[in-house]
Amino acid sequence: MSRRMAAPWAALIAMTISQIVILGQEGMPWRGEVFWSLITVEAGMLPALLITAVAVCVDARVAIDPQRMNLLATGDLRARYVTRYAATTAACFVAPVLVAGALVSLTWPEYWGYSPMASTVHLLVSLLSTLAILSVVLCVAVAGGIVGPIVGVLAALWLGVTALGEGGLVTIGSSTGSMLGFAPSWGSLAAQAVASVIAIGVSTWAVATWAPSIRGLSWRRIGAFAVLVILAASPALALTLYVPTTDGRLMCYGDGGQGMRTCVAEQHERLLDPLHERFEEFRAAAQDAGVEDALPHTVVESYTLTRTDTVQSNLRISGDVADWRPTNEELGAADPEVSRQSVAEELAMPSHCPQVSADVPPSDAFWKDYNDLTDAYLTLVDEEASSADQEAAAADIEEITPGLQQCDF
Repeated sequence: MSRRMAAPWAALIAMTISQIVILGQEGMPWRGEVFWSLITVEAGMLPALLITAVAVCVDARVAIDPQRMNLLATGDLRARYVTRYAATTAACFVAPVLVAGALVSLTWPEYWGYSPMASTVHLLVSLLSTLAILSVVLCVAVAGGIVGPIVGVLAALWLGVTALGEGGLVTIGSSTGSMLGFAPSWGSLAAQAVASVIAIGVSTWAVATWAPSIRGLSWRRIGAFAVLVILAASPALALTLYVPTTDGRLMCYGDGGQGMRTCVAEQHERLLDPLHERFEEFRAAAQDAGVEDALPHTVVESYTLTRTDTVQSNLRISGDVADWRPTNEELGAADPEVSRQSVAEELAMPSHCPQVSADVPPSDAFWKDYNDLTDAYLTLVDEEASSADQEAAAADIEEITPGLQQCDF
């Protein structure tokens, strides 16, 4: 890398630090989950993108502006010089991302299949989007003359925020929670990939063929700002971000007969033991209180697979199969653990009832019954609760459960 090039160094250093920071978050809640882990890598690209964009704008004025006394940036050598600069910056920007992607993949349960493939493609398209943004920033910085660097930095910020929205022609994945049961939309990825390649090609060509003689309004200047406006306005397309997928397997304990069965997604297998132990605790307490028939024999993790006909009926969420969804705290715990609160809340919630997910929320009476049932479950497993309180909790479970399980609310 030439010492006169600021952007490659900025890209390499900023991206490396960004990935270390974002992947070093406490507990790494994304671990094991294919799509979420790579989207986390993508989220670490934004700070590095903005820092690299500032460096690109500096280079545009110091080393690439044809008005400067830089022989390499003028005449027949310019195209080769700009191409080498763009390629070097891109390589330094991309390399830490690919290393981070390889590191998070070490936590995956599998490396082949639909989810790994689709998630990897999403990461590559996001990389294309960020390189397109940097290309446009460079072109705008050169085309804007003396105010070009300022406009270029503002363009980077504008397009970076646009990319985070993911509904336009540039995308940077971002998620604060599990992406289990979802995959990227192939149509949107195709549109974003094509748009990024065109933006990179047009912007790099314009900068590589820029000459000192270009003054005033020109097709190159019009093209530079047209590409910027098109990308910035593209969220109006409202592209579909993610689609449900039933890809993946369940990991289970038990047979679900007169005993019990507990199942989680393979990507969350580390939570199978603690969930099973918690469910056993609730089942044992219910049996001691004489209300074991009120509890289901099966609990499964709630996501697309367990809500569709793809899975066998005795593992599909219903009145007889309770669902459970891990919290971010449970996913991020260094030592896998499932709280009583999360299990009690999910045992009480009749997720199979259409009223629960309807546009109009259930009545206040439902929420009172739900909260009372949750409290009753927690009292049942509370070692410090008195016998009278546990008997009252058992009575509440017997009284409230039938109505909720039959969706009578």
